[in-house]
Amino acid sequence: MVQPEEASASEIISGLDLNNYSGIMARRTRRALLRRMALADLNHETSIAIYLREIADVWNDSIERWVYVSGTDWCREFNVRGYYVRIAPKQTGAEGSSFQKNVDIKNVPAAEDSRRPGHLVSPDALALVRFGLRAAADPRIRDTACVVDALLKVGTPSGPAWHRYNDDGYGEHENGSPFDGTGIGRVWPLLVGERAHYELAAGRIEETKHLLAALEIYASTRRSRFSFVFAGIGLGRTSQTL
Repeated sequence: MVQPEEASASEIISGLDLNNYSGIMARRTRRALLRRMALADLNHETSIAIYLREIADVWNDSIERWVYVSGTDWCREFNVRGYYVRIAPKQTGAEGSSFQKNVDIKNVPAAEDSRRPGHLVSPDALALVRFGLRAAADPRIRDTACVVDALLKVGTPSGPAWHRYNDDGYGEHENGSPFDGTGIGRVWPLLVGERAHYELAAGRIEETKHLLAALEIYASTRRSRFSFVFAGIGLGRTSQTL
């Protein structure tokens, strides 16, 4: 049982984009519901606890309906049946499939700030494994990892790394000038650690060790990690203590 004092439900869902569906929203909202369920159990409010658990299960069962696509051009290009998208608009009434509506993208020029959900992917989807909601061997997870690697994985002198999502605009400009609302997204060493969690869950121990070694190289001699690095150069920005 998760201990309710670790974080409140409001803290868990704070900062989420509640206007769109995303894997992050589904995972964190489900977690918040389970926190409330634990509190209800402690207070012997059995009916409320059962109700909250049922809602959490519905959220879990709805993830594919909300953020999983199939039959797209990327499915054909990367030879997969489908994949989890980073974000998708909420479907309301008789508007048809939410995947046919564009979503707004931040940190990019105005001419590029809207696109179809099927062309937005992120390593975030692999957290479904890390949080125990999907198996590492699930074909939908494996296919998503394939698409993520094809679009977001970058080789650096220190080892592999991944972008947060395709066409990320958060970072300095190509000429090194500061981020001013738009820029070029870099690779994030944090995602190397998250990928290692997935590889470990999949039983690929040697690959996990390889990623751990890369993560240690990205860290400074003071055991701090850089938030992101310039691929091919290895210069970090905005270091944070591990």
